[in-house]
Amino acid sequence: MLPVVPLTKTEVRKRIMAAKRCAASPPAAEGKKVKMEEERVLQETKTLDESSRNLLDLIFSHEVIEETIKDTKKVLENLPFWPLSQTQIIKGSIILQCIEAALQGNNKQNLKNFSSKFYTTIPHNFGRKTSPVIDSTKMIEDAREKLTALGDIALLLKVDSNEVTQIDKQNLYHNFLNCKLSLLGKDTDNFRIIKTYLENTASQPTLSITDVWEVDRDGEEKRFSEHKRVKNRKLLWHGTTVSSVVAILKKGLKIRSQEGRVGKGIYFASEAYVSLKETDAVDHVRVMFLSGCPGQRGNHF
Repeated sequence: MLPVVPLTKTEVRKRIMAAKRCAASPPAAEGKKVKMEEERVLQETKTLDESSRNLLDLIFSHEVIEETIKDTKKVLENLPFWPLSQTQIIKGSIILQCIEAALQGNNKQNLKNFSSKFYTTIPHNFGRKTSPVIDSTKMIEDAREKLTALGDIALLLKVDSNEVTQIDKQNLYHNFLNCKLSLLGKDTDNFRIIKTYLENTASQPTLSITDVWEVDRDGEEKRFSEHKRVKNRKLLWHGTTVSSVVAILKKGLKIRSQEGRVGKGIYFASEAYVSLKETDAVDHVRVMFLSGCPGQRGNHF
């Protein structure tokens, strides 16, 4: 959970005015704002290389999209009216900023007013209970998580329709993952190291690397830096099914809901052939992860 960052009086006023403008904006103006945002996202991702586009097509099957939507809906407690429009989601996000500012200023009346605006913009179902005032950092973060889930569902429903071209679908796939994929050149040192590592531990002479990507997930570098003093490290393989790749890129590796062969946990291996047993092939292509940050193993005694 993130702490509330202290705001200046000027910043508080700006956020409150932004929410008022948002609440008063006519639908046409909001629609234009959303359209501009979508065009910006598409423009930023149109530089994707062909190999990255092929990867996105591989991992975003119709079945994966349906399963991802089903999983995403789990966080939408008290939100029966999904999917919401992008306009509503943008408004809700701005109103949450104002609630955060009101919380900093300990303005209970503004907290009540903006909470009411938020529930009007993002319909909730509390039954016969009175809608709660959003008056804590945790409640703000929970609301933001729901908005993110709503945005993800809206995006996935769009790309799973026939409303956009294949190229635009790939761009939206990339935007949904919220991580940077950088294709390694086959003449780079890192590519050669990984290629050698696979060849030496795969036990399958016919196996070869097609492409390698560096994955940069938001916030991971900072989290890893907290353990940078640990010296005992080793690069480890992680095998997975193609249908699980989207979830891993989006949210990182999670402990399995079902127990594996040796109990609950996240499985890594120093030998590629061990992790290969956990993979499946789609069009003769398999996907494996080599921990982007070498596995932290503690100290030997």
